[in-house]
Amino acid sequence: GKSLLTEHTLQNISDHDDNGLARVFPIGEQEERVNHPEQSGYFSGSCGVTYYGGGAFGKKYKNTVWIADVVLNLVHVDKIASKGASFEATRLTKQKEFLASRDRAFRPVNMSVGPEGAMYVVDIYRKVIEHPEWIPDEIEKTLDMKAGTNQGRIYRISPQNGTEKFDSKTFKKLEGQISALSNPNQWIRNTAHRLLMENPINSKTETELRKLLSSQNTFARLHALWILGYSGKLENDELLTALNDKIPEIRENVLKISEAYFSKNELLFLECLTLMHDKDQLVRMQAALSISTLEESAAIYQKNTQKIFDAILNAAKLPMDDWNIAAITIVAKSKSAEIFRLLLKQKSNNPKLLASLALNSNENAEKIEFILKSLSETNLNDKNKEEIIKQLNTNTEKLPGTKIAPIIEKMETNASIGLLKEFATLRNKMGLNNSPQFITYSKEAAKNVLNSSLTDSIRIQYLGLLEFLPYAQKSNILFECLKNNQPLKLQEGALRQLANYKEAEIGKKVVTIWKDLSPQTRRYASDLLLYIESNHDALLTGIENGSINIGEMNFDLERRRTLLWWTDNENTKRRAKKLFNDSGVTNRQEAINKMKPALSLKGDLSKGREVFLNTCSSCHIYGSIGKEVGPVLTEINRKSKSTILHEILDPNAAVDPKFVNHAVETKSGILHMGIIANESDKSLTIKKIGGEKININKSDIKSFRSLGTSLMMEGFENSLSNQQMADLLEFLQNGT
Repeated sequence: GKSLLTEHTLQNISDHDDNGLARVFPIGEQEERVNHPEQSGYFSGSCGVTYYGGGAFGKKYKNTVWIADVVLNLVHVDKIASKGASFEATRLTKQKEFLASRDRAFRPVNMSVGPEGAMYVVDIYRKVIEHPEWIPDEIEKTLDMKAGTNQGRIYRISPQNGTEKFDSKTFKKLEGQISALSNPNQWIRNTAHRLLMENPINSKTETELRKLLSSQNTFARLHALWILGYSGKLENDELLTALNDKIPEIRENVLKISEAYFSKNELLFLECLTLMHDKDQLVRMQAALSISTLEESAAIYQKNTQKIFDAILNAAKLPMDDWNIAAITIVAKSKSAEIFRLLLKQKSNNPKLLASLALNSNENAEKIEFILKSLSETNLNDKNKEEIIKQLNTNTEKLPGTKIAPIIEKMETNASIGLLKEFATLRNKMGLNNSPQFITYSKEAAKNVLNSSLTDSIRIQYLGLLEFLPYAQKSNILFECLKNNQPLKLQEGALRQLANYKEAEIGKKVVTIWKDLSPQTRRYASDLLLYIESNHDALLTGIENGSINIGEMNFDLERRRTLLWWTDNENTKRRAKKLFNDSGVTNRQEAINKMKPALSLKGDLSKGREVFLNTCSSCHIYGSIGKEVGPVLTEINRKSKSTILHEILDPNAAVDPKFVNHAVETKSGILHMGIIANESDKSLTIKKIGGEKININKSDIKSFRSLGTSLMMEGFENSLSNQQMADLLEFLQNGT
């Protein structure tokens, strides 16, 4: 098997992600999200992924994929289009779904396209859809987990002008089966295809299918090619003609069909080889994959090795994505190192392809030597060389390095820090001593990491060299890197190195400087404290004594359970239980209980708008009103009223680090308080209540620390009656 830079074939093809999540638009009062309230309005229980090949809904629905979300009671539709060797998915409708229900028990789980082109949707109709394991025990006791188990529905979705009646008698005669292969409905075509293949192809069927090879209907040509090809009935000239079809998807399919004919048909093999530089990227990928099905020992491969090499070199000059790179690497087989060398001699070469070929040449010292020798004879830049050596380093074997040492030494002269670091790893694997250059840089690293006169990128490279030092020799430097006047990437890199160690002092030190960390760095620091068991004591102590506000830890269900359930330390569990329980973090239960009647009162939307204007609009935008300081509330209606109530009354139970209040004191003695709207390595922008923005150079800052709490004050409810809160909730859920 080949090792590929692309580790798996899962790819996110959406062009409409929202911070890495797929946004959807449920309707109606949303049900309580018992584990991740912050995920309301994002895909949560997607299922029933179905390609619509029904042909009855017109051009708009051609090439669409339908996805149900069983949690959010909707069906989402994406339009699929080609992009490189892969695809791209675009929303069919903006900010609304194809189908959405206000009935919280509507649970679409699967779909199927019918023979008349309608879409059938299976609704299992369950009141509670969450798995019991992910429902906090306290909440599970209040739910009827079995409600709806004896119910269910199937919906049939068809166009307004109806669908054509489908007559199954069509399939009884050969003529009907042949004509069905041109039908726009995929179900009808596939059924006809299956029926034609269930019996051996007789001469009459063969003649009829042959006629379809010159049909103007693309589907007819496609099915005829597959049926005849699978039955071994395609003639050479028919295959060659089809390989030059004007439709790229036909060429792609014919390549797959041709694989079975290679060993007997050299002319066909050579024609497939030319498709490795077809004008279509997907066809190029398939050509490489089809050629790769030939064993290197096959006579046809042996005879045409040079032509295969030439085809690869030509393909490498054309635009390629990760899939083309993977396919070329697969077709290179055991000749990856030779092709690597030939590519280096070409004027234009793709660095990622070179790295992929290097990855496939790292199985023994001879191959690694060959790659290094090829590399030493080129003027490829150090960044690309670094990526290539990194791939050679993924070989887990200890390799004999005697022959390789002089080649490495030559390449290390004047090498960048990053490249030297990769060579140090390679030397280590080969039992070679570190190079003098590396030792020199390593000695300088300790002071250069903190040398602010150097560029940030150089400082980060020096930080990388510290990875080779034991913890005791570098801990002070790493913690110095965490100061909020240091470049953000340096802070992040230092935390990543600290995460490799289990020293108990790490957690304690991080908690001590918690309030001084930059907001972005605090995000990584919270993971360091939570996911490394040796830091749990420091984390819990920090929360208990108020050094860390519990809301800053983003204690969603899994993060809570890390301390409540998934540790073997009984003391950790006991302490965590005092801070929160399985159903959540609540600092102000009394205030929530007092205001709970608002949830059952009928709210007045226009009065709620007034409440928003008077009490919320100085910090929040809703629709066209308000000022943006805290989170924009325009889409808060995707959350349940009880979740919104909890967020209003207990703003510090879960605070997005973006909205934590900070105090910044300048050297001239002015104190500014607000949220950090933007932070670069050179300056801060602080946003105050009311929307005022102030930009401050970091060189002018005397102190900069988190206050650990949301900018939104607790006690908001004291200025509102239950009815006013009901009005506000009504506005936030249904205002425009």
